[in-house]
Amino acid sequence: MTVWVRTNPRPFLAALIAVSVSIIGLVLLAALTWHLSWLRWIVCSISLLMAVYAAWLAWQLRSPRVAFCEGELRLYLTASKAIPVPLQHVECFLLGEAPALLGKSTAKTNTLRIRLAERAADFQQRNVLRLLGNWNSGYVTLHGTWTEPLTVDLVRKLNSLLSQAKRECPLSDEAAPSET
Repeated sequence: MTVWVRTNPRPFLAALIAVSVSIIGLVLLAALTWHLSWLRWIVCSISLLMAVYAAWLAWQLRSPRVAFCEGELRLYLTASKAIPVPLQHVECFLLGEAPALLGKSTAKTNTLRIRLAERAADFQQRNVLRLLGNWNSGYVTLHGTWTEPLTVDLVRKLNSLLSQAKRECPLSDEAAPSET
């Protein structure tokens, strides 16, 4: 697997640190309330849920946002796994701008838009984490808050990598011309 766009580690690290400190505090609270078993069970249950959230944050931290592997572009925009898109359906990468989606802030962030072919009817729309981006009408939009810095140079590099990968990868059975 080749990573094309990395995750921005800062927000995930900050959240991971906050969750870890909270878990430590809850564990200490559970130890201090050993004589109140009902409260200890509640605190332990909350700690367990927070540990699961910490594991998800760690997974997001180590996942790329866009990767290339075996003729597919892999988009990491869900809570659990990558969404594979066959390379022949990817047309280009574009740089855009959108609201940063950070609370009530009116800040803007760069976005990476991936244009998919209209003929790829199965890839025109997908459910993704709205915080990370959206996927609608054949365009996949990644919010720059959660990626490495998005620049014109990066978009040029991505389009170059896409062209090179398309030249090097044979067409899949779907895209190959039929023999008559």
